[in-house]
Amino acid sequence: MTISNNSQKKSFVVIFLVSLFYVLISFISDFDELIESFQNVQLIYLPLILSLVVVSICLKSERQRFLLRTVSANISAKNSFVIFNAGQSLLVTPGSIGNVIKSKFLKDKFGIPYSKTAPLILVERYYDMLGIISIISLFLIFRFDEVLVFPIIILTGVIFFVSFAIRNKTIFQKITSFMKKIPKLDKFADSVLESHNTISSFTSKKSLSLMWPYSIVCWIFDALAVYFCFLSFDLTFDFLDTTLISLTSLILGTLSFLPGGIGITEGSMIGLIIKHDVNLSIATALVMYVRLNTTWFSTFLGFLSTKMILKKNV
Repeated sequence: MTISNNSQKKSFVVIFLVSLFYVLISFISDFDELIESFQNVQLIYLPLILSLVVVSICLKSERQRFLLRTVSANISAKNSFVIFNAGQSLLVTPGSIGNVIKSKFLKDKFGIPYSKTAPLILVERYYDMLGIISIISLFLIFRFDEVLVFPIIILTGVIFFVSFAIRNKTIFQKITSFMKKIPKLDKFADSVLESHNTISSFTSKKSLSLMWPYSIVCWIFDALAVYFCFLSFDLTFDFLDTTLISLTSLILGTLSFLPGGIGITEGSMIGLIIKHDVNLSIATALVMYVRLNTTWFSTFLGFLSTKMILKKNV
């Protein structure tokens, strides 16, 4: 399990750098007002926020289990939850590619070959993007924002290209050749190429018809968690606005391929909140609170799950 330990050490380094980033943006804002904003947070919403995040994780772990079953790889709901969570401990890697550690755990603990699990991480990101873009597109019908339209058009184009590439073996081979040039992904590129049929199973019409709406439901729970974070700061934004702000920022952060989307996610979210006449210090405090209770809470749970695996409790 040396790979896992080394990965987690790198994660701690990234978390340290992230902490420095938050200190920096704290000083850019009015520090006294920032502290006052945190002091006035209504913690009555905190149990609900964390519960919604956990429900989302549970749903996504069940999505993982369903996808594995499509390639005859069966694990229990409990083990799927722990394995999925372990991948969450590496959310702070660029583009969340640290999730490939799940493939190692599935191989070591359950004997499931890399050819069946290496594509899983890519397909999960694919369904995540489908779910998020679908929610944003639907909400834009009711709350049009021209600033968000162009990025969504671009992302929709990317999704259609990915869908086409999955079904075209020539393009798929070129993508896997590109993967070989990326650290952490290079060792899995050959397995991904060999598992083209597996990816086709993960994205078959039947799987797509189930996992697309299912992924939308997963991200609605994340969006609800963010909505109650806004209420914690006594900001009466409606659910449409908080969802558009949070999910658009999350996508931009993910596409940046920076560890945890750090800087891009926070910066874009702060900018979108300020557009609604919220001052910089309150917006900064709110974004830090949202990230703490979503991304970093998930990362913390991931570390606990990884420790369980390393102690052979799974």
